[in-house]
Amino acid sequence: MTRLTPQTTRLLLRQALIPLVMVGMMLGPLGALPAAPAMSNAEAAERIRQAGGSESEAERYRILAELQADPALSQELRSELERLLPLIDLWANGKRHVVEDHSRAAENGYLCRFIDSRVKPEGQGKLYPAAVSAESPLYPIWCLYRGRMLIWRVIQSGPLLRVAETRDAYYGEGRRLLEQARVAYPENRVIGMYLGEPIPWPKAYPPVEGLPKWANLQREGLEKLADLIRAVPFWLGPRVAQYVDREELLPFDQHFLKALVAPRTL
Repeated sequence: MTRLTPQTTRLLLRQALIPLVMVGMMLGPLGALPAAPAMSNAEAAERIRQAGGSESEAERYRILAELQADPALSQELRSELERLLPLIDLWANGKRHVVEDHSRAAENGYLCRFIDSRVKPEGQGKLYPAAVSAESPLYPIWCLYRGRMLIWRVIQSGPLLRVAETRDAYYGEGRRLLEQARVAYPENRVIGMYLGEPIPWPKAYPPVEGLPKWANLQREGLEKLADLIRAVPFWLGPRVAQYVDREELLPFDQHFLKALVAPRTL
């Protein structure tokens, strides 16, 4: 075997490296990869619009979480989503989260995670949830959540509800924000319900001739329950669906007994 001299070894290495250097000069610095194309503002806005138009809290969270994970999303929108998504997650998946401190239900219960004492009308402290830019496509999403939180904060707090001036401040701002959300997402019927726009029953329930009035009223109520489950499933828990066409098996509790004797004193 021929032994290579140091000079020959250096020459061979130099000849082998020349093609690599030339390729590097053509492709750019070693390790550099082409950057992913940035997502257009129109595409991001459309995905956000789909989220806002959804009547499902879970679906809205899924769409926005996928958007945040998209590497092509602008840094500005990503930062705003980082602030909003934890709150949206609570509305969508709060019941699934483990509450560590069971001894303080008022602060740590499911409802009190978004019916929060930090939610106050503008001008009475730091805005919660933290505001996003009014020019951002996420602004109507922020309006949707803050508007509902303002309204529910009053509903769940007797001291706030009883003082007309305080109540009007919460309700007034909440309504204004929800009206902005409705302009952005007119197909979302949940927003309309907060603004006093009921969802009409999908059909009429004519009485059956020959039946007593109470029987027709009972039949109408049971049929409405079945249609309610089909038309607006977000109003009721998923377990109620098992009683469609089997409404006579629905369990009853003391609330029904109280309703039978109302409005008399119990």
